[in-house]
Amino acid sequence: MNPTPAKLGFADRALNPASDAFQYDDLKNLRGATSPRSILFMMIIGIAMAETIAMIVIYFFKYLPYYQQVLLDAAVMTVIISPLLYYLSFRPLLLHVEQRYQAERILQTRLQLIQFSNTHTLDELLRFILDGIQTLTGSANSFFLFLEPDQKTLGLQAWSPTHAGQNKYSVTASNAEMELEQADIWTECVRQRQPLIRNDSASPPIRKGMPERHIEIFREMAVPVFRDEMIVAVLGLQNKPHDFTKGDVELVSTLTDFAWDIVKQKQAEWEIKERDLKEKVLTQTIHIMQLDIARDLHDTIGQNISFLRMKLDYLAQSKSVKKSEMQVEIQKMTRAANESYDLLRGMLAVLQSGNSGDLFRIFSRYSEQIEERSMFKIDFSTQGELRPLPAKRMRQLFFVFREALNNIEKHAHATHVAVKIIWQDEHLLFTVSDNGNGFDLAKIEYGSHFGLKFMRERVEMLNGSMNIQSVSGVGTDLEVEVPYE
Repeated sequence: MNPTPAKLGFADRALNPASDAFQYDDLKNLRGATSPRSILFMMIIGIAMAETIAMIVIYFFKYLPYYQQVLLDAAVMTVIISPLLYYLSFRPLLLHVEQRYQAERILQTRLQLIQFSNTHTLDELLRFILDGIQTLTGSANSFFLFLEPDQKTLGLQAWSPTHAGQNKYSVTASNAEMELEQADIWTECVRQRQPLIRNDSASPPIRKGMPERHIEIFREMAVPVFRDEMIVAVLGLQNKPHDFTKGDVELVSTLTDFAWDIVKQKQAEWEIKERDLKEKVLTQTIHIMQLDIARDLHDTIGQNISFLRMKLDYLAQSKSVKKSEMQVEIQKMTRAANESYDLLRGMLAVLQSGNSGDLFRIFSRYSEQIEERSMFKIDFSTQGELRPLPAKRMRQLFFVFREALNNIEKHAHATHVAVKIIWQDEHLLFTVSDNGNGFDLAKIEYGSHFGLKFMRERVEMLNGSMNIQSVSGVGTDLEVEVPYE
């Protein structure tokens, strides 16, 4: 059973925003009844009426001495003119001044919102709106909830610092579905499609579904914002020292309606900036990838093709070449062509990969190519949960892995290679171990061994570390550790 407003303790002050929302243009309609000219006219009429009544009273007491008639006239005038002046002049004048003051506050707040939104972020704007409305109404807490078109899902949410026991404003985007049966004032506001007030501090409000740390609420008000017959947002105020009134609803309705337009404009600007930033980052990323691919092609396949062209030119220009020499040159060219083919396949595999799970597939596929032409077996293993890995880092890691297997194939004379990929919390670790000849690290200079030099440079580009341990006659262990980003 859905709770009723009476059960929630709502006062009988539910307003129709279409008819009761205060607008500054309404002040023009007040001039006919509360303008200074009208007030002066009503004062003259009131004094004339009071004097007429006083003269009638004195007529019945004309036997009294003159000074007593004067005192009686003054007394009658005072008794009659005081309420008349109050209700016909002073009260409309006070109302006029109050309305003008409220209109000025609204206009001033509107101007401040516009100026503030030009130089601040969306989160800061929402906090400024809540802080300003709290100050104008004298409330202690506030919230601003955005509703999706389905009228059941909460989008952006802004809460004042003390609303949920926090020390600072909270602005979040949850896209959580709102339960209209949880009997809170903003859900009742959405259900009834009108502003609601609860000033009954004697009966505690229903707090079904609220966090345990939620503060105690003894007065609260919720005002909806309409666009195209749909509620797009709800602004709520809580814990005002005195009762919320119709004037508070009018003030909050006007400011919230205006603030919504500014917020939506700010959201649109933010979305445009975010889209432009993403396009800029994407363009830069594509440019960097193009440069990396061009460099990789030049340093690998380009060099092999240059070697093949040179050998073909040599064979074409040589008039007499021995068969044995021809076979040697053809074998060299075949190795270069095979290496270029393998490099191209590996590069295409990296470019076509879509997620970090492809790293294992890329390594294993290239290993299968190596196994087809070599004498050693490669065993793979992986540990940990897969983590996102950018394509650029995958490509650099592949080139390091490729160089490691090429070195094993050319120099180690191994029969078994073990490859392990470990997904750690902050870093990716992969190891390559072989049972080959090994080598003496003290006799190897990285400047002279270009393969190891390029491997180390690529790892350093990824802000990682590379460690090699090798024992002659036992084998070599390579360990590479790089961060995920």
